[in-house]
Amino acid sequence: RLHPGSPKSRYYKRIAKFFDVECEISAEGPFKHLVAWADFVIGPATSGAMLEVISAGKPYYPVLLPPHSINVKYLEGSPVYTELDALGRALAAGDVPDQRKLLNDFNSFDEIPDPAARVWQVLRGEAA
Repeated sequence: RLHPGSPKSRYYKRIAKFFDVECEISAEGPFKHLVAWADFVIGPATSGAMLEVISAGKPYYPVLLPPHSINVKYLEGSPVYTELDALGRALAAGDVPDQRKLLNDFNSFDEIPDPAARVWQVLRGEAA
């Protein structure tokens, strides 16, 4: 599924044709309907779609191909695939990234289980 507002479906269709990949390229419609039938999803490591996929109960394989400007220290909780060969090996072996670790990279819910309460504690001057 293309990012909303990105009119590049023709570009991606050319890529699929060049590599002889048979796939559907969708540019509109609710994302959750596309995820519902998927066995797993491969997508950017920095996408909000990752959170939607995991919340739908589907495995997410985060990819971050170089070159990029992302500080990977923020994504060290679970594998982030930086080369397609490694992603292929993980898929072939059935290795699913730890979804809870992926969520923790973004939300830190194990470290700060109730962030709203913690903000109020800090504002009141209470120690950790």
